[in-house]
Amino acid sequence: MGQIIKFFGWLILGIAMTLVIFGHLTMILIYDMAYLMETLFPSDPESISSIWIIMGSALPAAGMWLLGHGMQKLEAKAEAKEAAEIAAEAAAADQVES
Repeated sequence: MGQIIKFFGWLILGIAMTLVIFGHLTMILIYDMAYLMETLFPSDPESISSIWIIMGSALPAAGMWLLGHGMQKLEAKAEAKEAAEIAAEAAAADQVES
């Protein structure tokens, strides 16, 4: 399950970055570079810059990836604990038989 969530995190991150890159390339082709720089880094500090949108687009994907990564770690710990319990039971059974 963790791998699936991690995969969707990568998928969302890839889609977001692709849209950001091709969106800005399209702006360069349609408008000129001066307009793009004014859009990315506006002189008015209160206006919303697309640089915040670029950074914000990665947050949901990063959160999903981290959730998947954490789930994978928990699954690995649970499997190791279960294997240790089975080994302890087998060792106890061997001792009883001896």
